[in-house]
Amino acid sequence: MKPKPNISKLLIATLLLLIATYTMSAFKPVREPLKPSINDSSLYLNSKMVMPYTPHYQVLGSLIGIDRIIKRDNLTPYPELNRIIWYESNNNHLAQNPYSSAYGYCQIILSTRALIEKQIGNIDWQSPGEQLEACEWLYLNHNPSREWAETEYLWK
Repeated sequence: MKPKPNISKLLIATLLLLIATYTMSAFKPVREPLKPSINDSSLYLNSKMVMPYTPHYQVLGSLIGIDRIIKRDNLTPYPELNRIIWYESNNNHLAQNPYSSAYGYCQIILSTRALIEKQIGNIDWQSPGEQLEACEWLYLNHNPSREWAETEYLWK
């Protein structure tokens, strides 16, 4: 003879499960997930994720493909600076870092922009040509490994 299921234990277990589910859904996460912005995209190289601040529609390819794009675009006469620009902004002169004041092709922060303007005069930071002039000045007159230290392992 089979034992009869204890209905009261089954109801209590179901009720506890419903209470736990409702309670857990009422809690908000400690940190809200970041909302994607127009400037977010991901690039994976050697299992390391790099986050250049670029529009979603730009497709990032393999390292060989990136080198082809860098050579094709050839924004400056300096191959290393072209790689820096690619990894910092994906060749987007309007790239804005959502976590700092870094802006433009080379992701130059406000204090460095002020230093550059003190040396070479006022810069229209919306102008791609003037941004490139500022990037070249910074590249030639300062240590690139210091200015772009966080992405150095990619462009070096």
